[in-house]
Amino acid sequence: MNVTGAGVSSITVAAPDITPPTLSSSSPSDDATGVAINSNIDLTFSEAVDTETGTIFIKKVFDGSTVESFDVATSSAISGSGTTIITINPTSDLTGSTAYYVEIASTALDDAAGNSFAGIFGATTLNFETADITTPTLTFSPANSATGVAADANITISFSEAVRLLDNSTLTDTNVDALITLKETNSSGANLAFDATVSGNVVTINPTSDFGSGQVVYVAIGATVEDSADNAITASNATFTVVQANSPALDFAANEDVIRQQVQSVALQSIRNGVQEASGFMSSARDRFIGRMRSYASKSVLSGRNNIPFDIDGSTSVSTSSANINGNFFGQFGNFDGTYRRMTSGDFNLQRDENGNTTGALSGRIAWEYLTSDTAMLGWFVGAEYIQSDMSGAFAGDQTSFGASIGGYFVTELQDQLYLDGHLTVKQNEHDLQLTNGTLDLDSLYQSTSVLSGLTLTGVTTIDESSDLWPTFSINAARTDLGTIGFTGTAYGLTNSTLSIDGGLVSYADVSLAPKYRAAMDGQTLANSLLVATVTPKAMCEYTELSSTTSRNCGTGLLLGLLGTTKDGNGTLELELGLDSIGGTTRHSVALNADLRY
Repeated sequence: MNVTGAGVSSITVAAPDITPPTLSSSSPSDDATGVAINSNIDLTFSEAVDTETGTIFIKKVFDGSTVESFDVATSSAISGSGTTIITINPTSDLTGSTAYYVEIASTALDDAAGNSFAGIFGATTLNFETADITTPTLTFSPANSATGVAADANITISFSEAVRLLDNSTLTDTNVDALITLKETNSSGANLAFDATVSGNVVTINPTSDFGSGQVVYVAIGATVEDSADNAITASNATFTVVQANSPALDFAANEDVIRQQVQSVALQSIRNGVQEASGFMSSARDRFIGRMRSYASKSVLSGRNNIPFDIDGSTSVSTSSANINGNFFGQFGNFDGTYRRMTSGDFNLQRDENGNTTGALSGRIAWEYLTSDTAMLGWFVGAEYIQSDMSGAFAGDQTSFGASIGGYFVTELQDQLYLDGHLTVKQNEHDLQLTNGTLDLDSLYQSTSVLSGLTLTGVTTIDESSDLWPTFSINAARTDLGTIGFTGTAYGLTNSTLSIDGGLVSYADVSLAPKYRAAMDGQTLANSLLVATVTPKAMCEYTELSSTTSRNCGTGLLLGLLGTTKDGNGTLELELGLDSIGGTTRHSVALNADLRY
């Protein structure tokens, strides 16, 4: 505009600045890779800019999460206001091998004329990836300090990622040998010849000859390889020990199944002992209960009959493949009317099985029982036992066991002359075991837990005054958990205390039906007879399980018995002859039971 007159020749007015600043360049640039994790972010604009209000963000490309945000008006991490370069200095180093992007609010930066920078939004305008700074890791196999390594074992070095030589050349079968050290004992030992090969991220070292028995081997690799980002590995080494050619560990491993079978066979024998003891205990409880019922019926209860100072019972059984001697002792104290009794009882048992294993057991228990109604009795007991086993076979030796038990039982009259009884017992045993095969000596202290249970249904059928029939149906089940059994093995002048086997579970069950026919042989009634003959046909099935081996057998049998009683009623003598056929095996038995009360 020109104005003339009044001494003014002309005036010129410039057009206003309405051009916003733009981003000319950045460091790191868009799509840059290998960016140092401690780098600042420099933003170069087309003109000088001032920080105003708003936020600058650094975010991860992977999930859009915010790594750090900066208030441009207050943050000390933002510098360069009033210049063409704005610098962002992250508070902490960024993470390696990670993609990031920058976002800037449209109100954050203005030029001198107040024109705002349009801002940056989204992950595609200014993004970059930081450098890989992670050192490759490696794993030796056998591991450092490994023992029992096979003499013909190869050695592997596994890397966490692909590696190359430090000069960026490829790691190959030709050049890898020079990077490996393989020596006897340690880094100062004699060299061991080998050939190494590369497959992917794994280097396999194949010794030219098998290692020696018990040899200590040292293997190492220096900081001689790197990843594609020039991160070199850390020099590493491992030392391991080769298994003895003749050692407790090798002998034990070769005989684990035999040792487990030996231990389980003795455990099965103990279970059968336990079932036999429980059956005898429950038979006595059943007899006491039936006696009470008959006493109540005849109104002849006397307190003296509830007190028995001492009683001994013994028996002997012999078969073609086994032998058995057992017995028990018994005493009791009760109240006047017989509704409560406390008893001390026990059993002793000696068995020899077809494998030549012999087991002797002595057990005792204290029981408390209560007549809860006219037709039911409940009881519970605590017990202790001592068991001594002598074992023969590939591994011979002995085992001493101490145990404690607790259990409960019941007897009830279901209807007139029909009785049901049952029991449940839990045992905890501590075992001291010694075994040897002449070369390998084994010692062990271990524990086992056993659960035993049984049900018996008994009927009493009167045929006439001089004879009756007692059909009995019984089910028994037992299981022992041997758990992990640790051993100390000694052989070849060496001792190894780290040997162990999984003892597993040992299970046993049987079911039998045995109707006993009783007849007086002296012309008296059964109640008054001093000589009673018995005939008992049997049908039975038996189940055993040792580890993964199970056995199921059924058969039949016959028992012929003769029971004599002294005139004063305080003594009895019973002879039983038995013939059983079960699982293809015929067993003959002779049992003699003597009873004397005083």
